[in-house]
Amino acid sequence: MSSKKVKKETIEDLKRSFDLKHSEELFGIIEEIPFQCPRIDEFISDLDKFEEHLDKLSSLTDHNENDINVPYIERETNILHAYLPAIKTQFEELRKSYENLRQWGDEWKSLAKKLFDKIPYKEYMKKQRN
Repeated sequence: MSSKKVKKETIEDLKRSFDLKHSEELFGIIEEIPFQCPRIDEFISDLDKFEEHLDKLSSLTDHNENDINVPYIERETNILHAYLPAIKTQFEELRKSYENLRQWGDEWKSLAKKLFDKIPYKEYMKKQRN
């Protein structure tokens, strides 16, 4: 009698079989969010520009009152006001991304706990201690 070895299917096999991009789709888990560092760099850049315009306005206090250029001040003030809604929106988008990241992690954790409950604890604990 020949013993034929049965190939175990892996997650990658299943993803290919169902034409899925992410393993999360197999388990009904939301897709992992993209890296947020480039977005944070954008926020910092916008804040640097905001600060640059604030510095321009601050430097006007060093001048004689007769030298004040009202149109320049108005332009710089308008630029600052234009940055604020965009910066607030960016932070709200970042908040949403991190909420999704937390949910993604919680869903994987929940799945792992469900699977762990199916492992015989005594055998598992013995292996972990040795």
